[in-house]
Amino acid sequence: MTSVQYLRGVAALLVVVYHAVYKHGQISGISSSWSFGQSGVDLFFIISGFIMSYTTDRRAVGGVAFFKARMARILPLYWSLSIAAFLVFLVSPRLINRSGGTTTILHSFTLFPVGDKLLIQNGWTLSFEFWFYIIFAAALAMGTSHRIPKASAILLVLFVIGYVFTPTRPALEVATNPLLLEFFMGMIAFLYFKNIRQKVVVNVILLFTGLVSLVYVGTHGIVENQLVSYGVPFMLVVCGLVGMESLMNRLPTMFLTRILRAIGDSSYSLYLIHPFVISVVAIVVVKARLAVLDPFTTLILVVSSCVVGYICYLFIECKLNALFRARRHGPASPDGTHALPQ
Repeated sequence: MTSVQYLRGVAALLVVVYHAVYKHGQISGISSSWSFGQSGVDLFFIISGFIMSYTTDRRAVGGVAFFKARMARILPLYWSLSIAAFLVFLVSPRLINRSGGTTTILHSFTLFPVGDKLLIQNGWTLSFEFWFYIIFAAALAMGTSHRIPKASAILLVLFVIGYVFTPTRPALEVATNPLLLEFFMGMIAFLYFKNIRQKVVVNVILLFTGLVSLVYVGTHGIVENQLVSYGVPFMLVVCGLVGMESLMNRLPTMFLTRILRAIGDSSYSLYLIHPFVISVVAIVVVKARLAVLDPFTTLILVVSSCVVGYICYLFIECKLNALFRARRHGPASPDGTHALPQ
């Protein structure tokens, strides 16, 4: 889906810019941040809920087969980059974990939440993704026809448990985290796409309302909490855009749309590899004393990340996908519209 690929590109860019701005502040000695960029993760979770619903619609998909397909799609690239990070960690731990604290090697590969840092810090979002995959697989195991209501019910029950008991163990915190409701929002967006999207005026209103809300949050800060400030507006944006999928497909091809589509296609590689790219490029900027480029440092970090992310996508991610797809004798997800996640 064209609209979903654009959204994935936006989500990835938000996260990359967030980290680039922070790194720019570190090397310039002037504290700077762009907290709104964190919302890219919220958008990724919503997209994931949408895509898992979309790719299993009108298909006889078993829970075990679904989960195996998701593991084959997510883990090879993540493990490959984690191995590379581990080799660097053996030589210079500080290059991987500059903020201190314990880095867990074992759980960097299992993604089981223990509260320690991972070799790829962004991997914490994959812990949420895999927990959602387990929930969705359980719903599929009970029958594909009502997979969305069943998965939604499980997510809502877990949310209530977390709200009532407020668990402190990392694994239970993830299992009952309010952010899981963003996957629920993605499933709601799919139901909207499937049943209501014909109303163009409704799509425009949803898109406009979501964008205005995000602009407000971006300029005034989080209003209530992350779920309300980022999750709800992005759900409206997703509903509005996927509802206009046919229109998106008729848009003329422009340089900007080609770039955004390319970023969307490579968003998983970009998401995982950009922290390393930003760190390396920042070191080069400092060592080369490129102070004259300071106003453009953030842009350099972002563009470098996107370029390396796309190269990683073409020569590593796609190769791994083809290898594991051949072993399973079928595509990981139709239409190529896998989520991030994730």
